[in-house]
Amino acid sequence: MKPEEVVTTELTGRYTVPKQTIVQRFQQFCGQTACARLTNSEVPFSGNGHTYATNGHLVVRTMGELCAPNPEAVKTCEEVINRANRDGEKVTVTMESVRGLLARCHDCSIRGTKEKRECPECHGEGIVTWDTGHHEYEADCLNCDGEGYFLMGKGKIARKDCPKCDGAGVLFGKVVQIGIAAVDPRYIARLVKAFGPLAFIAPATRGQACYFTFREGDGILMPMVLWRE
Repeated sequence: MKPEEVVTTELTGRYTVPKQTIVQRFQQFCGQTACARLTNSEVPFSGNGHTYATNGHLVVRTMGELCAPNPEAVKTCEEVINRANRDGEKVTVTMESVRGLLARCHDCSIRGTKEKRECPECHGEGIVTWDTGHHEYEADCLNCDGEGYFLMGKGKIARKDCPKCDGAGVLFGKVVQIGIAAVDPRYIARLVKAFGPLAFIAPATRGQACYFTFREGDGILMPMVLWRE
């Protein structure tokens, strides 16, 4: 293995890992979630000597600038990570911690087996426009609910498009408690699968991000907002 193909991190332990592996692991935590509360990015990005990934609900960070720079997103991620509590109760989470809380989602598969068909009304755009002679208007296409396509057949939809499990491939009935914070176990399962055991620090106040470390770096995970009568 060539020296330039590996990265050594020292956030929570010293070891060497292929750069490509880190980027691939980080990619799965990019994109926009339905309940995004932070900045988000479609691809990992770098700056200030680190590489980051975020989907608007969590941020992961590792040493080394492995991807294209994104100064604005780096600044936002750093601010959120730095605001997280570092003096609270320590909670170690492994896959065994959440295994009993999860059930497989039967509505999706990794690639999906349903066929996408372009909406004939909006021609795949998801919006329709019309001109009254004085003004031009646009709105979500009612024929496809603004999606731009229909899923045909009785098969399963692609996991990344699944609204039932939000792309996690699993469903949950109970949350994971990190001190006073209630955390979605689907995110925990994905993080543990990618990076191994997580060492969380409980937040000081409700709604505050949960800081965690793993062998390759650190990050934050936003708690769930639970409505009570």
